[in-house]
Amino acid sequence: WSLPSSIIISKWFTAWKIQITKAENKRDIAKNIRQSDNTFLNKVFFIEIYCFYSYIAFISHRVYLKFMTISINYKNSPSKKNPTNLVLFIDEKLNISNIRKHISGQEYSFISDMIKTMNPKNKIVSFDINSKRKIILVSLKKNISRSDSEKLGANFYDKFKEAKQTEYNVNSDSLILQNKNILGNFLHGIRLKSYLFEKYKTKKNKKNILIIVTGKNKPSSRDQLKFKAIEEGTFYTRDLVSEPGNILHPDEYAKRLNLLRKDGLKIKIYDEKKLKKLGMNTLLGVGQGSIRGSYLVTM
Repeated sequence: WSLPSSIIISKWFTAWKIQITKAENKRDIAKNIRQSDNTFLNKVFFIEIYCFYSYIAFISHRVYLKFMTISINYKNSPSKKNPTNLVLFIDEKLNISNIRKHISGQEYSFISDMIKTMNPKNKIVSFDINSKRKIILVSLKKNISRSDSEKLGANFYDKFKEAKQTEYNVNSDSLILQNKNILGNFLHGIRLKSYLFEKYKTKKNKKNILIIVTGKNKPSSRDQLKFKAIEEGTFYTRDLVSEPGNILHPDEYAKRLNLLRKDGLKIKIYDEKKLKKLGMNTLLGVGQGSIRGSYLVTM
């Protein structure tokens, strides 16, 4: 490239003006550019470090929690009192004969009449029995897959997350299909859909929805633990993806992954010295453009 011998635009980092510098020859031009580059990088580095530590100082007195909006409790027998919101399962043809023993005769007659006008494509239908009681019917097709059960749970959460009611009673005895994992996957879908990343928000969603599961067809203890482990792992991954880049930079990322040792994982961190020894110069070359370190983590 070439520049006029008398004028060069300096790279000073300023938001108010562009400084025009006169130079007598090409040597002065090159010298000014190097000095401008150094000053620019130093100022950028200082601003980033200043903002980062100012931010840390600002939030250090707070404890951030990701509020879990869904709590699931399992009980063997239903409550003696009629639950405020009762969730029952029916077949895809909206046949409700299997739920007759779980509701009163008056409620059954009301739903039998109203369901005639419902679209069979609606997988979740809700009936307001009165101002204090709601009966929710979830239709399941005969050979429903695991992913479809999870999607149904996600749709359930979307449908009722803004409702004033915060407690729902799921009667597992209304399940007419033998596969118990249907309910487990349905609840799993609700939990996965309820994920929120509000770590840096001033106003957080503190609403807590309680789901009480009763009956004999609830997921086994082993399945409950499996779903919980998957949810915790999924939420942890979503946390990492949601963190801004100025917080979750390579140095911080390596530190967080190293904490997974406590969960029994074998973690090995390769820093720049180890990477250079392995001959991974391409990776190191990319990292040279950052003030952060370069790392490779194996798990």
